[in-house]
Formats: sequence, C-alpha cells, structure tokens
Amino acid sequence: GSIIAISSLVGKFGTRYRSSYAASKHALHGYFDSLRIEIDNPNIHIMLACPGFIKTNVTINALTADGSAQGTMDDAQENGMLATDFAKQLIKDIKAKKEEVYIGGKEVKGILIKRFFPKLFAKIIKKACDDILEKLGINDPVLEIAKKLEEAALNDPYFIDRKLYPNVD
Repeated sequence: GSIIAISSLVGKFGTRYRSSYAASKHALHGYFDSLRIEIDNPNIHIMLACPGFIKTNVTINALTADGSAQGTMDDAQENGMLATDFAKQLIKDIKAKKEEVYIGGKEVKGILIKRFFPKLFAKIIKKACDDILEKLGINDPVLEIAKKLEEAALNDPYFIDRKLYPNVD
C-alpha cells in the first residue's frame, strides 16, 4: 500500500507570515521521514508531496496576526499551477513510488537555492515578502522594528566579518 502526505514547499523553507503553516509542514516532514525509516517495508510506500504555488484559496483563507482571514489571493497563488495539473503529476509520482516530490513552477528551485546559497535565498524571500506587503499596503510596526534590527546587523562589523545574515522575522 501507499501512504501519501501532502506537505508544501514551505515544509522545506519558511516565509514571512506563514510561521504556523511552515511549522506544521516541517512537522510532517520529520514525522513521515521517521515513519519511512521505522516501517522499512518494501510493500509500504511512503511519499511526501510538496506542492509549490497551486491556484487555490489557501492565501485567501490564511490568517493574519489578529486571527482574521487575509481575504486576498497572492499573485504567486493566482498565477500558480492548476490543481488538476498538480493532481496529474502527483499520480505519476505515486505510480513511480517516489519518496519525496516537489511539484510546481520556478518556486521549486528555491529548495536548491536555499541548500547551496542560504544567504541569497534569504534575500530573495525577503524581497518577495516586502513586495507583497507593499502591494497589500501592510505597515506593521513590529515588522519595521525587525527591519531596523536587520539593517543594523547587516552593517555591524561582527556580522560582516563572520559573514552572518540575521534572521529577525
């Protein structure tokens, strides 16, 4: 038989305003990776499927800091892969008995960028998040403090000399 868990690319890397979602997806990865090793049975196929941007209402229903629904669809989601296309690829991957698959568009490359160039990845994600916040007109005072801390750290010799990149989300 097969056990298929639908996770997300966010199970491999987090993004701003998706901390709870990222945590739940990271937990799935830990659980199913461990389960696969514990079962260790060639007759039981365990697969994690990690979709990227799929055109669904996930961002419309995402919760904001005060617990209310975001109510808008991110551009990336709007322009994402159709759910039917995702399902077709998923079925192929299940039949091929793959252990972990990444399905989506160019966002799938983020896994490799993060693994081999983590500082570059952090900058790319930060810029994408900043662009979305600006487009939505979100001005969060706590986030502004975090940005100022980040800027101070990026200009501090201690961080510069050690090639450290602050994560102040």
